[in-house]
Amino acid sequence: MRDSRVCVPVFSQKDNEAIQEIEALLEHILLPPIAAWLGDLRSLKTTATKHNVSTKEIANECWHILFGRMNELLVSNGLVAAPPFKEGEGRYLQSIELYQL
Repeated sequence: MRDSRVCVPVFSQKDNEAIQEIEALLEHILLPPIAAWLGDLRSLKTTATKHNVSTKEIANECWHILFGRMNELLVSNGLVAAPPFKEGEGRYLQSIELYQL
């Protein structure tokens, strides 16, 4: 809230179908190459693999780097707004999902 107004996108159940369609499309396009890449982390010539850091930790860090880079590309191509920087948290956009109980 800012000045007693919601200042982030609010999604309701009626938006869920569109969200699910976008999610399915992204999974179809991105999941196979990302899974293949993350599944072969031990072959990477990195300091982390040389020091036997767990693949779970390496995959987590790689995912954050990849996700951040994808967001930067979306911003640079004008598809999404640049997220604001939040001290101690980084840059991200927020939203609210409303569900009926």
